[in-house]
Amino acid sequence: MDFDGAMAHAKVWLNGRYVGTWPYGYNSFRMDLTPYVGEGENVLAVHLDTENRESRWYSGAGIYRHVWLVRCRPVHVAHWGTYITTPEVSDQKALVRNEITIENYKQLPVEARLVTRFYELGADDVAGKCVAEKNSTVKIHACSYEKAVVEVDIANPKRWDITAPARYLARTQVYVGDELTDTYHTSFGIRTIDFSASDGSVLAFVSLSICDKNGLVVPRSNPQICFSVERQVKLSLQITVTRSTLYLSNVMNVVPTMVMLWLLSRPRRVRRAK
Repeated sequence: MDFDGAMAHAKVWLNGRYVGTWPYGYNSFRMDLTPYVGEGENVLAVHLDTENRESRWYSGAGIYRHVWLVRCRPVHVAHWGTYITTPEVSDQKALVRNEITIENYKQLPVEARLVTRFYELGADDVAGKCVAEKNSTVKIHACSYEKAVVEVDIANPKRWDITAPARYLARTQVYVGDELTDTYHTSFGIRTIDFSASDGSVLAFVSLSICDKNGLVVPRSNPQICFSVERQVKLSLQITVTRSTLYLSNVMNVVPTMVMLWLLSRPRRVRRAK
C-alpha cells in the first residue's frame, strides 16, 4: 500500500495485526501488506497523531493525498526500482543507462528475462516511436533481489530543455520463462547540466521559493492550490522542494521549465501489467 502523504506518525494495521509505522508526515511511504492479507474482506486501519508532533504551525492532519493499492506478482520490479541516467549526450547520440532492481518473493531462485524498450513520449503521456531496445537476464536468489544494468544508444536524441521538454519512456517487461510477470514504466528526459569554476552553470537559474500556502511544504488537498502550483512552476526556472508528490512530479515533467529537485523518491507512478 502506497501513501502519498499522511500527517503524522502513521501507524498501520491490517485485520487487527500491526504492519508498521511511518513517523514523518510529509513523505510518501509504502507498507507491505502481503503477510497480513486474508481471504475475503480485509480491514485496513491507519492511526494518525499530530497532537505532540506538529511542525512550525498547524499543518493539518489526516491522509491528505492519494492511497494506492499495488498488486505485484512474486517476481517484479522493486518499488521505485529504476534509476535512469544519461552519462553521455551529443547531437548524434545519447547513452542511456537504466539500473533496474528486480525482487523475487518466491522460495526458490529464478532467472528473469528483462525486455526494455525506449519510446518517444508525447505531452499526453502516450508512447510513440520505439527508438531502442535491449534484452538482458538476471539470476535472483530466493526471497532476495538483484540489479540489472541496461545501456542503449539513442540516435539523434531530442533533448529536454527549458523551451522544449521532450521526454522518453522506458518500458521494462519482466519474464520468468514465457510468463510476463511485470511491466514497469519510467519517463525521463535526455539532458545535461554542466558546472565549472570559471563559468558557473550553463543555465542561468531563477530561484522561486514556494511555501506553506501553496502546498509544497505543508500538506493541502484543495484543487485550487494544485492550479496555483502549476502556475508558479511555469513561471520559474528552478524550484527546490524537500519531497515530490505524484501531482507535482507530473507538472514538473511536462511544463517547459528547468526543474532541480532534491528528491528521495522516483518521480512517476508506474503502471503495471494485469
